Amino acid sequence: MNNLLHAHKNQNPPPNPVQNDHTQDPHPESLTKKIEGFIKLKAPTFDYTDDPLEAEDWLREIEKKLDLTTCTDEECVALAVHQLKGSASAWWDSFCETHDDPASITWEEFTVAFREFFVPNEMFMQKAAEFRNLKQDTMKVQEYLNLFIKMMRYAPDDTRTDEKKQYWFLQGVHPEIRVLLTAGVYRSLRHMMNKAISVGKEVLDYNGRPWYDLGDSDDDLDYNAEVQGPIRQRQSYQPLGEDSWEEPPTPIPTPGDLAFTCFVRGSLDHEADLCLYKEKKKRKRKRHAKAHTHRRSDQCTQARAPHSAIQGQLNHVTAEDATDAPDVVLVKLVHPSGQEVEFVPVQSSVIHQLHSLVTKALEEIPVVCEYPDVFPDDILGFPPDRAVEFAIDLVPGTAPIAKAPYRMSGKEYDELKRQLDELLEKRLIRCSVSPWGAPVLFVKKKDGSMRLCIDYRKLNAVTLKSKCPLPRIDDLHDQLKGAKYFSKTNLRSGYHQIKIREEDIPKTAFVTRYGHHEFIVVPSGLTNAPAYFMNLMNLILKEELDQFVKLRKNQLFGKFSKCEFLLEKVALLGHVFTAEGVLVDPNKIEAVSNWKTPRNVTEIRSFLGLAKYYRRFIENFSKIAKPMTDLLKDKVLFEWNDKCEKSFRCLKDKLTTTPVLTLPDLQKDFVVYCDASRQGLGCMLMQDNHVVSYASRQLRAHEENYPTHDLELAAVVHALKIWRHYLIGNKCDIYTDHKSLKYIFTQSELNMRQRRWLELIKDYQLEIHYHPGKANVVADALSHKSYCNLLTGEEMSAELCAEMEQLRLDFVTTEQLNELRVRCTLEDQIRQAQKDCPSIAELKVGMEKGLLSDFRIDDRGTIWLKERLCVPLDEGIRESILTEAHCTKYSIHPGSTKMYQDLKKLFWWRRMKRDIAAFVAQCDTCNGIKAEKQRPTGMLKPLDIPMWKWEKITMDFIVRLPRTPKGNDSIWVIVDRLTKSAHFIPVKVTHNAPRLAELYIQNVLRLHGVPISIVSDRGPQFTARFWKSLHEALGTKLDYSTAYHPQTDGQMERVNQLLEDLLRGCVLTYGPNWEDSLPFAEFSYNNSYQASIEMSPFQALYGRQCKTPLMWEEAGERQFFGPAMFEEAAENVAKVRDNLRIAQSR
Repeated sequence: MNNLLHAHKNQNPPPNPVQNDHTQDPHPESLTKKIEGFIKLKAPTFDYTDDPLEAEDWLREIEKKLDLTTCTDEECVALAVHQLKGSASAWWDSFCETHDDPASITWEEFTVAFREFFVPNEMFMQKAAEFRNLKQDTMKVQEYLNLFIKMMRYAPDDTRTDEKKQYWFLQGVHPEIRVLLTAGVYRSLRHMMNKAISVGKEVLDYNGRPWYDLGDSDDDLDYNAEVQGPIRQRQSYQPLGEDSWEEPPTPIPTPGDLAFTCFVRGSLDHEADLCLYKEKKKRKRKRHAKAHTHRRSDQCTQARAPHSAIQGQLNHVTAEDATDAPDVVLVKLVHPSGQEVEFVPVQSSVIHQLHSLVTKALEEIPVVCEYPDVFPDDILGFPPDRAVEFAIDLVPGTAPIAKAPYRMSGKEYDELKRQLDELLEKRLIRCSVSPWGAPVLFVKKKDGSMRLCIDYRKLNAVTLKSKCPLPRIDDLHDQLKGAKYFSKTNLRSGYHQIKIREEDIPKTAFVTRYGHHEFIVVPSGLTNAPAYFMNLMNLILKEELDQFVKLRKNQLFGKFSKCEFLLEKVALLGHVFTAEGVLVDPNKIEAVSNWKTPRNVTEIRSFLGLAKYYRRFIENFSKIAKPMTDLLKDKVLFEWNDKCEKSFRCLKDKLTTTPVLTLPDLQKDFVVYCDASRQGLGCMLMQDNHVVSYASRQLRAHEENYPTHDLELAAVVHALKIWRHYLIGNKCDIYTDHKSLKYIFTQSELNMRQRRWLELIKDYQLEIHYHPGKANVVADALSHKSYCNLLTGEEMSAELCAEMEQLRLDFVTTEQLNELRVRCTLEDQIRQAQKDCPSIAELKVGMEKGLLSDFRIDDRGTIWLKERLCVPLDEGIRESILTEAHCTKYSIHPGSTKMYQDLKKLFWWRRMKRDIAAFVAQCDTCNGIKAEKQRPTGMLKPLDIPMWKWEKITMDFIVRLPRTPKGNDSIWVIVDRLTKSAHFIPVKVTHNAPRLAELYIQNVLRLHGVPISIVSDRGPQFTARFWKSLHEALGTKLDYSTAYHPQTDGQMERVNQLLEDLLRGCVLTYGPNWEDSLPFAEFSYNNSYQASIEMSPFQALYGRQCKTPLMWEEAGERQFFGPAMFEEAAENVAKVRDNLRIAQSR
């Protein structure tokens, strides 16, 4: 207390008490009593917390305590600060240090500063969103009520009035309770909550389904919020016009009473929850269904109240059960047309109306509830003067045009008279004496009503067209990128809200039986009306789109029934927009599935006109439609053939199964796939592996003579032109299946057409890539599905799905997880060829006689020589095997011995070694690249044989090679002395020792560990101080060969010779860039037979053969995880060392 007194004495008297209206007591005795009274209230203390809600609750609790005292504004601050502890107290000290006058801090300043630091605004926004999304779900009714009241404080704007509180309460309550609650009118939120508890209890008793618990009674309702607002007056039913129901002869209960009127004893003078006679007889429920009827609502609290649809949820019972059920109402529903909808026989003369507010009314939409005047039932009088007036400028010298009126039926004349009177009453038309005159006619609407139309075709023909461009639909699409929720506003008779220039009003005159009239506002049907309307919209909305304030300021009125707000998808101009992208509106293409086969050119144009509107959704549209578009050419006889029928049906299927296209993001890069054929050009724009748009067109007459190279380039140019607004200024990757286009920028000789196109291409930041064939790269799951013959799918088990759910792992439940398995087909070809081969038949005879014990037949009837597949006498198959083993990139022209050793493990046929030798001898590439090898002369002492793999290695450089595009001109060769396996690393001759050490770690140490010793020559790279220091630190011994004596490391020199031969073959066959072929050379070397170890280096290193297109065996568990794995590895190493020892002793 002394501290509080001391702090108060140091403060100046407040100039203006804000929190309380009490004046400051100058006597310290009064201050002491205030402090003592505050301490007795046991106000809570506050320390720093990670939960902002605790800080907000503390501040509210302190305010409640201070309201019980008579403290002034500054005294309230002092008392509240006294309750701050720890980090919160330190915050206050720092706040006072930065304040100009800490003694004059008011309570409002304290609360603002406290909330800014401990209760950030983002938390309130998050809690407000949680309040709007609050649902009862499985909560008890009482729990939902308490949580709703607690959460209301975070959304003050949404709960400012009692009507808004009722609205949000209804949004979160369970649907079955909501249907019953929406039929009534409630004085306050408390009244609605009490009714929710009683209604929920009745629903539970009737359904017997424990989807929620009612909780306690309404007496225990924790409702502390003050409920304010006017009480809604109940009104009796009043007729609404011709389309309303006839007024019943008996009084109709008001909606509030009707919703819960008791029907147990047939009396209507009390509510069900007040009934003293409640017979709980069990009813048999036959089925549960939704019943929908439509009429105008009788709840009209305002003059412009919207009409809601009558929607009720009915529990159907049979007539027999209905007569015994005391609380079943027997009714007969009558449609406005007079047709009766009978559910059970009527037993009472009183027909009770069903009321529901399931359909949203104007005041129930939070976004627009503040702007009811923007959504009137009808246009309110003559439009005001605007910046844009509609003008009708005619071709000079045009005389007035007048036509006789069209004849109509009697019913149409009645409708014409009614609509003319309505237009005159609204002052949209006036009587006219103009020399102009256009006839009128009626067009039936979807709902059966008649629309008045004026035939202005003659006037439009002599009207100068407006230059104001209409917006492109695809530009409108692009503006929606990133949108998640959509709203759509439809103006009520939008043209009628624009005035016509005074001197042009007579030109709109029209003639009828009932006189000559002219429009003062813009009618429908004038040629420039869309352009002027769009000009007005752009002028009004160009600054910002701030909901509906712009409409109110400019006295424009919307049609609420056609407006949509806060939707996750919205239909606009034949498209449906969602957060994922844009797709075709299913309602707009419904007629396509029933479109009959065209019988003339006009019907073809009609169909293609619809299809072309959605061509961006259809891949290769021009190619598909070509048979039909050919019939539209001049001097072409109409003949509907099979190609046209196929094209017609294909387009129908494409239109009814269109994909979802993503909306482009101009801040990201694009990918374009182009293709060309003799039928047309096609391209596809993608972004983030999602299709943005398709584009295609047919070839023009002169383009049919283009060479393939120019045709493919034309497809690229077509894509750049049609999507220029996306691609210009953004990076773009273009993929084509014509490989030569990759080199278009470096091509030396170009024709004039190519030069012209190249100038256009250089304006874009793009790269052209090659992708083989017509590979479909669309990875988007929303695009068309693709299938592969080699896919085999297995569905996940239910147990595995349950385990993944427990681990909170995402998985697909509605699709299949597929696995791609690739296998060699050569074995199947050999098996098939064995069936018709005479030599194989001879082998089978010998096996049956027991003469060929080494041969066997497997369960598929194929003959094997031990583990070698018998190849029949089929020149095609044998030629294919020899070519694969000798001329491909993974083999690269091995010698006859190596080739025989590689093949004999897999295949067998008679005189196989001789055929291989003859094949190699006839190879022109081998004859041109391989030099004759000679045995070394003299006595040489071989190096010792290593004990294990990659323990002792040798390395050397092959230098002075042609420089590659990457700048490399040398090869670093590193060989294991035991297994003979090697790595070939492209390097530059200028690489220093640190760079070589980095490559050494990446390619050797990473894979094989630190070797014991390294044998190399005395090159400057290997004698550098850094290289020596590195290996000294690693514990590796460096052994150098004798200068000018390559025989010291003969094994390395032999590997260099083999590598040079391999690269020569690659350069002659596959091009001059030896670096691209180096990985294939390494693969070929490591998988070729080595005479010194009598196996391939790969097998010596890993203990098994490498899979190749020729050697394709499935590895079982024993080969990888069997218990004898380590024993096999040791035996394999011992075998290699024995083979090396034998080779050295030759």
